[in-house]
Amino acid sequence: MLIGIEATGHCDLRCRHCLRQERREAYFDPALLERLSAEAARLHCTHFVFTGGEPTLHPRLFEMIDAVAAHGHVAHIVTHGLRYPDLREAIQSRRDTLTNLVLSIEGARAQ
Repeated sequence: MLIGIEATGHCDLRCRHCLRQERREAYFDPALLERLSAEAARLHCTHFVFTGGEPTLHPRLFEMIDAVAAHGHVAHIVTHGLRYPDLREAIQSRRDTLTNLVLSIEGARAQ
């Protein structure tokens, strides 16, 4: 079982094919993860997915990933990947927690 968290509705791209046409500058409240992580453990759910918009725009994304890890859960991120060079260290240092990094392919051509 998997719990999906929309980290933010915000995205820094405007892809024509995106299912999320409404862009919201709202952010998931990390304080909710304590209760949610405990409830997930009770339900034997051990995997969280952080999506968006673009989840790496959430200023406290890695704090949230650390919070679910503290409860023994693992996670993955669904991202466009453009911010990976800046986030590489934060991602790689959480290899035990981040089981996947799912990259959206935005088109068949470079542009």
